[in-house]
Amino acid sequence: MTVEDLVREGIDAYNSGDRERYEAVFAPDAVAKEAATGREIHGAGAIGEMIFGWKAAFPDMVGEIVNLFAAGDQVAVEMIWRGTHTGPLMTPDGQTVPPTNSKLDNPGCLVFTIKDGKVIEQRHYFDLATLMRQLGLMPSG
Repeated sequence: MTVEDLVREGIDAYNSGDRERYEAVFAPDAVAKEAATGREIHGAGAIGEMIFGWKAAFPDMVGEIVNLFAAGDQVAVEMIWRGTHTGPLMTPDGQTVPPTNSKLDNPGCLVFTIKDGKVIEQRHYFDLATLMRQLGLMPSG
């Protein structure tokens, strides 16, 4: 499997709601970083828990790949995340945002490092202010 195929497999697994398949693309000691929330998560299972926390808040959420670039063991993916906020959204500090039933259409970028056929690092960049505005949690301006 190419590095591009591995990344596409993870995104497809997320889109279909298959957490076990999603976690399988990660090395057991992988690290995931979310720049917008400041979270850094260690371990494939913990990464799955964090990522599928988003899926619990947005059950219909899918990531659409806009562009995918690979160079050696690095893959960068430009994404658009789309979904409806119909479940509770857990924040990194333990608070809960109740469902707003708002639509989300948020661009993002994922950067992956691959080693021995597994993701060892994922860095996720997305616009938290846009997400908050789309959910009605922050005024548009």
